[in-house]
Amino acid sequence: MRRGGGGDLAYNIAKTGVPGEVFAHGKVPLAFSWRCYTSRAYGLTKTGCAHDCARHPGGMEIKTVDGEPLFTINGTSILSAKTYSLVTEVEDLKAMGVARIRVSPEPAHTARVLEVFKSRILGELGPAEGLRGIRGLTDGEVSNGWYHGRAGKEYVPSTLIV
Repeated sequence: MRRGGGGDLAYNIAKTGVPGEVFAHGKVPLAFSWRCYTSRAYGLTKTGCAHDCARHPGGMEIKTVDGEPLFTINGTSILSAKTYSLVTEVEDLKAMGVARIRVSPEPAHTARVLEVFKSRILGELGPAEGLRGIRGLTDGEVSNGWYHGRAGKEYVPSTLIV
């Protein structure tokens, strides 16, 4: 049995023959609303939208009272605070039969993120090099907890990184 939901994914791919697709990188979408969170943060109603989201192309960070990043709000979306990345789990995903990965576009560096994942998939970069590449394109913090059945904000080190 694989960690987290990987066991279910591998089972479904094997039993159905349907190639799997996995969200592998980006801020994780958690909730959507009819109301724009960004406009509300500026004290506006939905009918008074001033496209304040354009001021925050990567979204607005929401912190706990202790100052810990909690969520990112972007228009009508609530996203994870940390960037979720499965760059170190590429071999695991391939072994399960995952045929496609989904990378969520970012305001900057999306092309470079895709290059790092492509190099990982082709075996040109190992897990440690891939992780360093991704961390260099984010704020240095990434998470993969959901994949491993842990809290989403956590990072679980790959057993492939020595």
